[in-house]
Amino acid sequence: KYKEFKDRSSEIGKDEMLRVSMFDAGRMIMEGRRNLKDATDEAKKVNFLKRNDAFFTDYGMMGLLVHQNYPKVISNDYKRATSVKEKQDLANRLADATEAMSDFGVLENMVRGGDQHWELLTSAAALCVQTGSIAGGPNGGFLPGFPEFPGWLGKNSSKGKHDRLLSEMQHHMNVCVGVSNTEIRSSYIPAFRAKIMKLMKDPSGPRIGECIELMDEYGLSREDVFETMDEFCMTKNENAKFSSIDSKVRAAFTRAYNAGNHKSQALVAEQGVDAKKRKKVKKVKEESAELGVVNDDGEDDDDDEDDEEEDLGAQAFMKKRKAAGKKKESAAAAKKKKTKKT
Repeated sequence: KYKEFKDRSSEIGKDEMLRVSMFDAGRMIMEGRRNLKDATDEAKKVNFLKRNDAFFTDYGMMGLLVHQNYPKVISNDYKRATSVKEKQDLANRLADATEAMSDFGVLENMVRGGDQHWELLTSAAALCVQTGSIAGGPNGGFLPGFPEFPGWLGKNSSKGKHDRLLSEMQHHMNVCVGVSNTEIRSSYIPAFRAKIMKLMKDPSGPRIGECIELMDEYGLSREDVFETMDEFCMTKNENAKFSSIDSKVRAAFTRAYNAGNHKSQALVAEQGVDAKKRKKVKKVKEESAELGVVNDDGEDDDDDEDDEEEDLGAQAFMKKRKAAGKKKESAAAAKKKKTKKT
């Protein structure tokens, strides 16, 4: 029975990596060669293969997880270092681990890039394990606390949002200037923020009219100024943001802005607009035509006519349905009267 139990436990041990979570697998990789100080070459080889298998627990996220946490292993050893030589060795170890992580990034980009060289995935796994081995040192390291979730995911999401906001702003400013997103971010947004903030916080009172004229000249909307520009304000000084403007001044600006017609209103996307809102969009188009705004997309107004025809067709269909219902009701009432007479 003991032999059967031992054989069974060895079979279960083969599938050990299948029961390990992504965070436990990441810890196993980042702590490197732990408890292998006096181990045999065979034991070291088995340990390496085990850490290599841990990478495939979630090979899509493991690289990001290791990249986020491997400096903590070295930082934990650095806190306990006493001599200058030990600290210098740890700094060199961090540089080597960073180089291995960079090589991993190159291979992963080739795996997930346009050509998708998936045959390099095993090499990428080995480089990820190498990063943990270097970070842990010859005797292995220790990762304090729970592995931190990859921060790259949140940063990448923010980057996508900022790229979208810059693209929208570039589309609005195409009325007047033709520049790239980089130029808008580095040159135009700081200049606009300084100029508009100066007008809105003028000591003699907010110069709302001049501010709106400047916005109309460059095709900027209210959202571009009060929302998008604040997204790209990197300073910690809250007074530099448009949200610091007094609420009464902002309300007065909104009333003055909504009272006029602006070029930016012509750039509202019509995709996904339902039948109830088409009249409003058509009105904006007429107003923008008076302002001299050209439709860059080159789309004809045939779509509007088709939409109107569809609306008329739907109304006619509903009228027919109602008329048919009334006929049925009148026929039923006549039949009922006839049965009463008989």
